[in-house]
Amino acid sequence: MKFLIPVRGWSSLSVKEQPLFGPDAERVFVEELRKQLKPEIEVGELDVHLNTPEFAMAVVEALEAMMKEKKSRKKMP
Repeated sequence: MKFLIPVRGWSSLSVKEQPLFGPDAERVFVEELRKQLKPEIEVGELDVHLNTPEFAMAVVEALEAMMKEKKSRKKMP
């Protein structure tokens, strides 16, 4: 399992000059999130905003990789 973190913001309101912009608060949130996730969950940080094509592609690629991994584990005796 994998959890992707968009380092540059989580919503359209968390970009520069918007009401929820706060890089320090987001860092604290990510630190706490990491503490709460199960250790077996892989965490990936991407230097992009959530609402970008780059983040969307990374999510799709991660999902495809997890699906392939699960499929290959099912084939093993």
